[in-house]
Amino acid sequence: SPSALYNMPVQGGTATKVQDGIGGTLRLSADGTTLFNLSPGLGTLQKLPVTGGTPTPITYTGSFTYDLDEERRQTFDQAWLLMRENFYDREMHGVDWDRLRSRMRPIVDECKDLNDFHLLLTEMVGELNASHTGATRNTPLRPSTESGSLGLSFDWSGEGPGLKVTGVLRDGPADQDDSRINKGEYVLALGGKDVTPTEGFAQMLNGLGGKAVELLVNGRPDKNGARTVKMTILPRGRVTDLVYEDWVEDNRQRVEQLSGGKMAYLHVRQMDQPSLTRFERELVTHAYDRQALVLDVRNNPGGRIHDDLFAILTKKVHAFETPREGLKMTQPFGAFTRPMVLLINGGSFSDAEIFANGFRANGLGKVIGMPTGGGVIGTNDRTLMDGMTKFRVPQTGWHDVAGRNLENWGVPPDYFVDLLPEDFLTGRDPQLERAVKELMPVVKSPATRASAK
Repeated sequence: SPSALYNMPVQGGTATKVQDGIGGTLRLSADGTTLFNLSPGLGTLQKLPVTGGTPTPITYTGSFTYDLDEERRQTFDQAWLLMRENFYDREMHGVDWDRLRSRMRPIVDECKDLNDFHLLLTEMVGELNASHTGATRNTPLRPSTESGSLGLSFDWSGEGPGLKVTGVLRDGPADQDDSRINKGEYVLALGGKDVTPTEGFAQMLNGLGGKAVELLVNGRPDKNGARTVKMTILPRGRVTDLVYEDWVEDNRQRVEQLSGGKMAYLHVRQMDQPSLTRFERELVTHAYDRQALVLDVRNNPGGRIHDDLFAILTKKVHAFETPREGLKMTQPFGAFTRPMVLLINGGSFSDAEIFANGFRANGLGKVIGMPTGGGVIGTNDRTLMDGMTKFRVPQTGWHDVAGRNLENWGVPPDYFVDLLPEDFLTGRDPQLERAVKELMPVVKSPATRASAK
């Protein structure tokens, strides 16, 4: 941040303020009388006397030319060198990295498009058969328009008029008191235009995310007696969040029903700080008075909070603190020492896999589902010299205590339970059902119930 600049004799003495609020790169002139300051950001150049005074702007112009093809060759070399010098495995997973450069570098001159160049870099690192790699745009392209959503599902087999509603997204725009649409009703028009069961309906929603619209709705496929419903179309990101929350709530209710209210269900969406905060809160609000916990990291893409989760789940209770007529609280506070199981699948990736491996190693409970994705490397992103390429460089390997490399392995469950297409169609979740079944014998035990108070 900007700060004050002072002048002090080399021999010592009193410091004299030269300028307030100065920042950037400072250089002293050869004769020691003038300071030059290149400000950050736009790079404004100024000069001012070392004895103080008003800065004077310096105007300048300049131009340069560069060879785009040569820049791309140098960018390729930079990516290749970054991987050679930083990849976690010195043996490069058995790949002859020098030979690979000789084979692929000539192809750079054929890449006249940035996407082609990124594909070439990705193909190069793909030879390593390693996760957390690839090249993408430093600033991803985003569509100028984005389709919105009504938060409704429809029967597309009808011939019209209108679309029959087969499902309403929980907490979506059609699940509000002032804009409610019920399952079995028909959406007949959107923004004054008739609705038909074709792909044209999606085009009608294009660009409407976050905008208010009017729908014509009726209990039958007929405009006579129809009502007008006003609602705000959901942006795509909000749809994703609501679909996720709907899935979590369905799982929570299912565990509640199957266990007779004895078990809690918690899902960790991602290994990041918001998910950790939510986990800490829900462990107290949803799970604290339950006898067991179904913990779920299915489809968790990773991050790095495994140690934070273990710090919570491996706490040992040494005492209880209970106020008069109050709740009996564990010490340390928030300790959860009741039986648990963990759900995993092929979408459990990176830090979610590290957590799954540690869950078993810490003896926290059985692991149920399907093997994890097998992508476990510590990585970081680099912006290459062209300024347009983001390049991932895996730098740390992960091995279990027996020395097994977690990369390209996939943490296996204790009980293999798959989710088949027919399960999705019928709304079943055999993995969740198996988790509850595993915990039922312990929650029925009187000794377990007593220790869970």
